[in-house]
Amino acid sequence: MTYYRTLSGSKFINNQRKVLLKSLQLAKKGDYQHALADLRTEAERLTKYWLKQKKIKPDLNFNQNINLLRHSGVSRENINTLYEIKAAGNKAVHELNANEEVAKKCFYDYFKVLKTYQRQIKPQQNFFIEKIFLILLIVIFGLFLLKLGQPN
Repeated sequence: MTYYRTLSGSKFINNQRKVLLKSLQLAKKGDYQHALADLRTEAERLTKYWLKQKKIKPDLNFNQNINLLRHSGVSRENINTLYEIKAAGNKAVHELNANEEVAKKCFYDYFKVLKTYQRQIKPQQNFFIEKIFLILLIVIFGLFLLKLGQPN
């Protein structure tokens, strides 16, 4: 389960990686209940953060946030995975029922959702940076033309 070490990028992704690596250590020790509870919390956090990145105000309710994500174009597969992780975390906490197989599946599936998030958000951030850079170039070029047109 070292695939989480490959995650890098934004501050949010780096924080998720740190927490998830600690949770994976719990799972390796057989503490699947706490590992899945942590994963559930991170899935809730990702859902809210993803909405904010899409300029949508998150709700306090996880189900409502999932519905908002669904209507913002997030794939059905990612939505279902987030629901499954939430359900597995709830079951682990409330029924004290978790095992290695469930933990492995949830952690791997969540990794895939994070990779999707990373791919969708990164182009938006790059687009913004590119536009700012282009505006700066136009301003500099405009100042250069103004200076060129003035007598010495």
